[in-house]
Amino acid sequence: MNRSPASSRQRSPDDQRINPVEVTPVHQRASRRLREPDLLASEEVDVLVRVVLWKAIHDDDSAEPAAIFCTHVITAEFNGRFVDRLLWTCRNWFKQVDIPLPRSTFWVPLEPKTRKNAGQKLIAFVKFMTVLLSDVPRNPGAASMGSLHSGHIVSMAVLLCDSCRLVMISPQLDCEAKVECLRTALPTAGEAAERGAPARMAALMACLRDAFLSPDVPEKARLTLLELAELRASGWKLSLEQQLYYTRLNDAAAD
Repeated sequence: MNRSPASSRQRSPDDQRINPVEVTPVHQRASRRLREPDLLASEEVDVLVRVVLWKAIHDDDSAEPAAIFCTHVITAEFNGRFVDRLLWTCRNWFKQVDIPLPRSTFWVPLEPKTRKNAGQKLIAFVKFMTVLLSDVPRNPGAASMGSLHSGHIVSMAVLLCDSCRLVMISPQLDCEAKVECLRTALPTAGEAAERGAPARMAALMACLRDAFLSPDVPEKARLTLLELAELRASGWKLSLEQQLYYTRLNDAAAD
């Protein structure tokens, strides 16, 4: 039987790069079991975690949907294998920020359209951890928590706090990007991070203080840093009066 030219030609290296939609048998089995993640084999969990985290860090606008996907899996499992592996992989990546996330032998991701520098990857990681921490259920005793416990939540908060500190000292980010990143992250992670690791929170606040005292910081960014410092001093919750005060100051600085 004669083969068509399309079927007989050799696949180029570009053709051999697997599209995320073109999943392997491992991913097909994983997809069927996502509603019952406890049925996933350890190898499948490892592949799933690495794929999701790689996309969250490298692909534009993927951090939030990746984190929401993770919370769905976390709250559906009971053996804790996915959340444990996810946090282990996050810690491992964080220790090697400038080293690419190891790629699974079962999946070769497409290269992102634009390559991010280390600072941009850090911001994506912060956004991923922020959404992950804010999206998980708040009540450790609820049945919907699945395998998640307070230790996991503290680990997420500590990772977020430490990555925020690196954002603040990153030479690849401007002041506006740094402050905007913290404006989103600290109200979510601050209280849990300080409760679980007060020394790390103190180190982060020292970075904020140094930035606040720097003569190169724009007025609007300085106001945000002051607001974040007062947020911590107020037990991580600003009163309505405090919120209105900083809103007026920011509006005046913008004029």
